Amino acid sequence: MFHLFIFCITVSMFTSTAATIILIWGRLGVVQLLNLVMVVALPLLGTAVVTLFLAFMAGIYTVISKLTWLATTFLIITCIFVAIICVLFFLLFLPTSCTGKISRYISYYPFIFLASLAEKERQLPLAFVAEPKE
Repeated sequence: MFHLFIFCITVSMFTSTAATIILIWGRLGVVQLLNLVMVVALPLLGTAVVTLFLAFMAGIYTVISKLTWLATTFLIITCIFVAIICVLFFLLFLPTSCTGKISRYISYYPFIFLASLAEKERQLPLAFVAEPKE
């Protein structure tokens, strides 16, 4: 597992660095570059995120491998979360104008759920809202 950790952390570091440089390069303001930047940077970013999760999983498993019940539980939980992240990232590559009913459901409802979560995070709790002065 240590070899998997070394491999994944190396791939994660280099792909995230490449994605960062490409995204900074895309901020130059040239409209023709924006589409190319997103096409190139998104797969690199997805690879970086997934390999970072796998490196975390391999590193923690290497440390706790003597406690088999804990190591097994940890592997199951992290595999579930890695699968969820992969599915959510895969949804980014689905076409936005799907004509099939099933593919529309697959691509529509998870993004509506994520958008509602993002909207809730932007709203301040009532304790932080300033009351009007009279």
